[in-house]
Order: sequence, then C-alpha cells, then structure tokens
Amino acid sequence: MGDYQFTINASPTVITTYYQQEMAKLGWKLRPEMMASIPTDLAFSKGNAYEFFKIIPEGDFNIVAIHPFKQ
Repeated sequence: MGDYQFTINASPTVITTYYQQEMAKLGWKLRPEMMASIPTDLAFSKGNAYEFFKIIPEGDFNIVAIHPFKQ
C-alpha cells in the first residue's frame, strides 16, 4: 500500500463532500476523532483498513494526498 496524490481544480469543500459521500457508499466510516482540527483532513475506516486524505492548497488548484493504512 502506498501513498497517492493528485492535483485538481476543485474547492476543498467540493473535494471533502465528494469523498464523504463516495467513501460512505463503499462502506467506509468517517472517523472525525482521527482527523486533525483542519476541515480539509479526512479519515475513514473499514474493518482494519484506514484511508487518510489531506487537501493542500497549491495556487488555483488543490493537491489531494491519500494515505492508505492497514493494521
């Protein structure tokens, strides 16, 4: 399992809303207690797997960094 990142021309709100909706459809649970106090950080769990998302502003775009983790 490795990290993944991409750059997108979408607002942080659009990005976080998308991942909250789509991850829930796939059975992932949003884990607010595992997230930083930054609203653009997301954490999800499914069984013993975790996905962490960080949105980093980069000019007019945003970088979405995804870090999968499995126990």
